[in-house]
Amino acid sequence: MSTYIQYLLSLPSKPSPTLPLLCVLQTTFPTKLLLPTHPAYPSLLHPPSPSPTSSLPPPKPACIFLPHTTHDISQFLTIIKPFTDTNEIMFAVRGHGGQLTPGCSNISNGILVDLRNVTGIKVVRSGGGRVVKISAGETWGNVYDILATRGLCVTGSGRGECGVGGSVLGGGISIFSPREGFVCDNVLNFEVVLASGEIVNANANQNADLWLALRGGGNNFGIVTRYDMRTFRQGPIFGGSVSYHHCDLDEQIELLVRALRNGHMTLDTHVRMTISYQKKWGGFLCTNQVYYTHAVPGPLVLRQFTEMKCEVTSRRRMSMMTMWEAGRVRDLDVDVDGEGVKADFETLSKVWRVFRGVLGREDHSDGLVYSMTFQPLPRIGGNSLGLSPEGGPLVSVVLSTYWRDGEDDDVVLGLMKEVLGRIEDEAARRGTGSRFKLMNYSFDFQDPVASYGLQSQLRLLEVSRKYDPSGMFQRAVPGGSS
Repeated sequence: MSTYIQYLLSLPSKPSPTLPLLCVLQTTFPTKLLLPTHPAYPSLLHPPSPSPTSSLPPPKPACIFLPHTTHDISQFLTIIKPFTDTNEIMFAVRGHGGQLTPGCSNISNGILVDLRNVTGIKVVRSGGGRVVKISAGETWGNVYDILATRGLCVTGSGRGECGVGGSVLGGGISIFSPREGFVCDNVLNFEVVLASGEIVNANANQNADLWLALRGGGNNFGIVTRYDMRTFRQGPIFGGSVSYHHCDLDEQIELLVRALRNGHMTLDTHVRMTISYQKKWGGFLCTNQVYYTHAVPGPLVLRQFTEMKCEVTSRRRMSMMTMWEAGRVRDLDVDVDGEGVKADFETLSKVWRVFRGVLGREDHSDGLVYSMTFQPLPRIGGNSLGLSPEGGPLVSVVLSTYWRDGEDDDVVLGLMKEVLGRIEDEAARRGTGSRFKLMNYSFDFQDPVASYGLQSQLRLLEVSRKYDPSGMFQRAVPGGSS
């Protein structure tokens, strides 16, 4: 008796609506559909990019589909559409991983579409420049490596091991964002497989409404199989991280706000601040990640973020580096929740005190790490995020956690929700709040699309109805993409 038949017989005797579908998929894709009985199944529950979020076990899909080509994905969607139309099956889409929210890009008892084998990177001439065509299963590190041999780079994630898809579809922040905008702003063309199985291109000339929607609108419209992105000339960059005790933090926050509000930051500079707590440190440690996208030390405005009285000199990491190396200079950012506020000293200073006060109430386990990052957001638009320069400089307050003990799950998530709620209340009280939440930094209890504003929401809904009239990607794909 085959393993596949044994698996079918092991299912409950009650008729399952997914049995006919599993039979068709197994016949159509005999080497690309993995059931829980397959030896490789357990290793595929986690994305290729490392994301040890917590002790929470990953969802267990009914099967895992590993396509190799756009045509495979087209066939797959054509086959499952009758079943999603009758709400008999749900599925998730995962690129190379990178979004660390539990349940994101995975699903229990549904079908996981894992794009890790849809790979390929090609650089082509376009007008007077170069365009890089990136398949959906690629990582930013692979993209940077190939472009570096040509003296080129692209506006991508600072995490080289991260998958391309999730960071683009969710908006995405890059070291180059002050100059180039959100990551999604740099996509010239999307190759997309629609719910019907049709393969289309979305760009400024073809399906332009879909092109705009995919720039920050998530995977609500189809499965993107290729991202064609503009490149630019780029050599080594200067940057890294500097750590310091929190006695310097208020001064650093004030310097950041002043630089953002007065326009002192050049388009070639990138700064983010992180405050981390771990019991073994005996308190809080602050870190500035600072980058200047030229092969020389940065201008004076950056030096104030690398020279402070309370520096922990043993943790200084400043040097010339490639973009791939920059992706390895990382904070302990694992689980993320985000809240947008205006660049205001009093607000951000109060946010830090709220964070410190809430964490100070608990006796935390040794392996638990909390961090909070102040991430300035770019002003350049042309996407679905609903932002405008008139809103003033914004800072995304990103909460990150790392823990191993399952007994800490409820405590950690409860504390993070409390901190976010108090940040939102404080910003609202001061008139410095922002509805905006970047999808890449959102947790499962947040609704980033709603934060884009009513006009953007209505436009995204219109695009969804046009390209996915049956609502497959609204109803049958609950977990986002990464």
